Amino acid sequence: MRRDRAGGAESDRGAARSHDVAAVWLLCAVGCTGTTFSNYQTARLLAPGRSSFTAGAGAALHRQSSQPAHETYDYAVSEGTVAYRRGLTPRLEAGARFSWLHQFADAAAVRDEELLFADVKYSILSDELAVAMPMGVGWRQSHVHDIQVQPSVIHTATLSRTLELDSAAKLIVIADNGNSVTTAGQIDFALAVGLRIHSDRWRFELHPEIGFLIEDVREKYVSFGQSILVGAGLAVIFSP
Repeated sequence: MRRDRAGGAESDRGAARSHDVAAVWLLCAVGCTGTTFSNYQTARLLAPGRSSFTAGAGAALHRQSSQPAHETYDYAVSEGTVAYRRGLTPRLEAGARFSWLHQFADAAAVRDEELLFADVKYSILSDELAVAMPMGVGWRQSHVHDIQVQPSVIHTATLSRTLELDSAAKLIVIADNGNSVTTAGQIDFALAVGLRIHSDRWRFELHPEIGFLIEDVREKYVSFGQSILVGAGLAVIFSP
């Protein structure tokens, strides 16, 4: 099996702890359903000097309810993502990601948006738990629309020699047009669960994922079914 990852095999005790934590994450995700906001990542870090390339695509449905008028708006979102990652140290990894979003409403295009992010990921428990801090910008029609910071937690549970369960939660802190988030932005919450499928013969990995995002958790009227994105995605990861 070709795996250029830092860290050795897990002990029986460590694997049991991973499965217990993963079960809690998966129960939460099933109860809330989902879309892909973890960037198709795993808590396993690339070995120092090793690189990976990711290409992914996803789709989501966005339901947004206005208060107090109780009007509901539904539209679809398609997403394409490419990313590059490189191992720096046994506990540190860095990467960059570009995403293109296309939104539809009533079969008509609403708007396009591009996102560019860079991040570092730090391993807390080898091959099991990591934290990341993506930072980037989003723009529409060649103008910067917002600045985002996305503190994230990523958990990985090894299910078999070629299969793992990856779970990720993040806050998405958005400042509109560079203004302070306390006056002009919002804070979203996202949770995603995916499978990382390896191969003993190939350097490619597959990562199907589901998740959900709640927009602006500070809003008085936010609840499930109001300003929610739910969907799924699939990525292919290549490690030379």
